[in-house]
Amino acid sequence: MGLYSILLSLLLLSGCALPTPIGKISSPREYNYVSEHEVTDSSQRKNGESYDSPRFLSCDKTMHPYTGNVEIAKETFLFALMASNAYRVEAQFDIPGWKLVKHYRGALSGNYESAFQADLYERKQNNVITEVSLVFRGTDSGVDHTANFALWWPWSKSRIPSQYQIAERLAYKIRNLYPNAKLYFVGHSLGGGLAYHASWNIDGAITYVFDPSPRLWVDGTPAKGRRIIVREKGEILEYIQFWNHLISDNEESYNFISGSAVREHNMYYLARGLLLLSAMHNSELADRIMEDNLGCSRYKTHQPLTNKVRLCERSEPQSEPFVGQARSPYIENS
Repeated sequence: MGLYSILLSLLLLSGCALPTPIGKISSPREYNYVSEHEVTDSSQRKNGESYDSPRFLSCDKTMHPYTGNVEIAKETFLFALMASNAYRVEAQFDIPGWKLVKHYRGALSGNYESAFQADLYERKQNNVITEVSLVFRGTDSGVDHTANFALWWPWSKSRIPSQYQIAERLAYKIRNLYPNAKLYFVGHSLGGGLAYHASWNIDGAITYVFDPSPRLWVDGTPAKGRRIIVREKGEILEYIQFWNHLISDNEESYNFISGSAVREHNMYYLARGLLLLSAMHNSELADRIMEDNLGCSRYKTHQPLTNKVRLCERSEPQSEPFVGQARSPYIENS
């Protein structure tokens, strides 16, 4: 039974969406998230074996011995928070300087449906949009099981799954909408595979992926750009990357939590670990986010945020189906 569960989890997480006939699909839980971040007292957990409590959810600077590059954590933690927010099932992070402006969801027209979802963030300087981040959501089997059951067969390349097609088209659309802005592609799990796929032919983009699916439907050499892979050591997709190793500028593994390979695949936990590690190593932005999101007063080295953007208020962001060759069977007004 244990082996069956592991194999099923690999199928669900690795990211090959099987097309299924059009039918009724569950509405996505857009706003069914935990309202507050958990903050624990790590001083009560002096036994190193208990760090999976998890210790990094505290406001304490004391952390169990970790592996992984601190500078990569400081470079990627902000985008890890975006990837965590994309699931809408954990407490949301207010991200200073960035505004969530649009939520895409939809399916290709024709005889197949897709559980594709992505968030679009903008960052402005002097009222000019200078950076945009396209964040692809990963698999949520509890919501998408009728349209997002995964197939993992390394030699099956006869058909590009619909979510990958949508991701590629949306990437071109965003690049054309923001020709002068720095462009980031971000994702976790299946979303990481989608981000990699979307970035393949876009010159100059920066791609940050977390515990990504290694499945890609691409040929040739990737376009120029920075690609960083971040993993939780021991997470379930780490064991299958040998089938199709992703090309990257840097790949880092961290050991923020212990437990089952499925539990270690949790994006929220990875984001919290990267955030705390960055705050411990003099990132003023991480300090600010720790204080304003978690109330960690010992990190208070700045003035509180004003006019914070609450990312999940129903008035924002705009929600739209991906247009062109795409449609959505379950659009709701947010």
